[in-house]
Amino acid sequence: MTSKSEIKESNYHFRKTWQLFARVNPGGAALDQDGLSIANAKHPWFFMNFGFLNRPAANDSDLECRPTDAVKYFGPSRNPWLFTASEDWLGPNAPSVLSEVGLERKLDFTGMLAEQLRPPVREFPSNVHLRRIVDQEIRMALADLNADAYGVPREWATHVVGPASLWESPLFGTLAYVEGEPYQAPSRYRSIKHSMSPGWRHRRRIAD
Repeated sequence: MTSKSEIKESNYHFRKTWQLFARVNPGGAALDQDGLSIANAKHPWFFMNFGFLNRPAANDSDLECRPTDAVKYFGPSRNPWLFTASEDWLGPNAPSVLSEVGLERKLDFTGMLAEQLRPPVREFPSNVHLRRIVDQEIRMALADLNADAYGVPREWATHVVGPASLWESPLFGTLAYVEGEPYQAPSRYRSIKHSMSPGWRHRRRIAD
């Protein structure tokens, strides 16, 4: 069973990772207030604009206030966005409470928890090579993979993962090449521990 401290750490790393994405994007913004954190890359890709609970909701009224503030914050922008938090923080009445604010549940983020990784049980394939994401060639290859995986324009993906400043500490990643071709790229923000986090989108944004 996931402990409260692990859930808190999970939410913290999730927020800080996306706030890092927001800060390195031109014009992006990251902010924190009581109960609500914002990661706003000001990007047309909804996945880059987030409102987060940054602590458990005390009750339904408290929960309603956080996305209400997020709606006001993102309202002037035409860019779509998501609101999210661990289910443990949202409370049992979240669907009805968030529906009143105009939010609809759209997707779930399932995280992983590991103090350390076990040694590989199989020999590493000889035709696979790992390259640290440190130069423009690898960043552009990563952008191509993201564009294909998420079905978004390459320009969007380049805008998100292309900045060199993104890949400085604390974020780092590697790109797997198979037979010399880029294949997959796991990234890591220090130690990431996730619990289930549902993502909610504002109804008006879906129609935009």
